[in-house]
Amino acid sequence: MALKLLSFDVWDTLIIDDSDELYRKKNGLPSKSEEREDLYLNAYCSPNISPELVREAMSFMQESFTHQWKNKFKTPGVRWRLNELEKFLGRSQKKPFVLDEEVKKMLISSLEEMELKYPIKPMPGAKEFLMQWRSTYPEIKVGIISDAIYSPGRCIRKILENVELVEYFDYFSFSDEVGASKPSSKIFSYLMNQASVMPNEIVHIGDRIANDIVGAEEFGAVGVLCQVHQQNQEKSMEMKAFDQYVQLNSILGELI
Repeated sequence: MALKLLSFDVWDTLIIDDSDELYRKKNGLPSKSEEREDLYLNAYCSPNISPELVREAMSFMQESFTHQWKNKFKTPGVRWRLNELEKFLGRSQKKPFVLDEEVKKMLISSLEEMELKYPIKPMPGAKEFLMQWRSTYPEIKVGIISDAIYSPGRCIRKILENVELVEYFDYFSFSDEVGASKPSSKIFSYLMNQASVMPNEIVHIGDRIANDIVGAEEFGAVGVLCQVHQQNQEKSMEMKAFDQYVQLNSILGELI
């Protein structure tokens, strides 16, 4: 193949997912799930709305989000989540419920930017690989294809900046900005169109077989499985994979 675009997933490929939880635990801070629950309870509890009811609404909200993500390949933003939560509260109260807009804006900001609060670790070897790759193959563009769950694309860019990785990427395709998540072809197409390449000129690297590898290959690209952080996934013998970034050069060398 004529490799013209190398794309990467973010979580557990370039960044160790939930590595900020280690910092939280070490410093006696609440976990992200605990902090999120506190934020929801503080915003929505009232004399007429109990913590138990808010927790039920949170469960409904999460189920709604998971359905969108897993079945419709979309990752609606935090405002959408809050609207779903308020639908549940409104039905329970038998009257419409809408949080004060200024309170809602502050809640959205706190939820979206939570992963910017404490240190997040890059995947071992990722920066060294990118430095060498960009120096050796400056003509091959490099991009990001990533789902955005709570942290939107603007915050993921900042996380990549904080760990000194963002400078190595030419293009970005985040699910909240594109309106589709992996394995939808739309999120792959968005990056492809930015780079003005064809599907068979792309290699995509990620840690999830269904989303990253199958998604890329159904789009017409080549998928390479990153197992640096989790090495117990069942994969076919034909699947290209690495468990240390130093192995990636040889895999890509066969595709250039």
